[in-house]
Amino acid sequence: MKNKLIKKSVLMQKQLPYIVSSESIGKSLNSLCKWINNAKPDLLKNLYFHGAILLRGFDILDTKSFEAITKLFTSNFYSYQGGDSPRTKLTNFTYTSTHYPAE
Repeated sequence: MKNKLIKKSVLMQKQLPYIVSSESIGKSLNSLCKWINNAKPDLLKNLYFHGAILLRGFDILDTKSFEAITKLFTSNFYSYQGGDSPRTKLTNFTYTSTHYPAE
């Protein structure tokens, strides 16, 4: 299942990010969650080495799905409080990137 579901690569031989992509676009969130749970030791090793994981081609269509994926990696979430850059809260632990006016 691992070899058919996932294609792994490092973008342009650089350290950041570690890319995990489905071979066919539109893989279900459920399939991705199961795969992550089975491959977690390898993924965590690559997360620490590369600094980020890019999931490409999966059905992560909303903030609830995004948060479900992040909870597979950690339970340590923090609210964005007292930050200097303006952000919008989407869920309890998901925020937008910094908002800057167009120039």
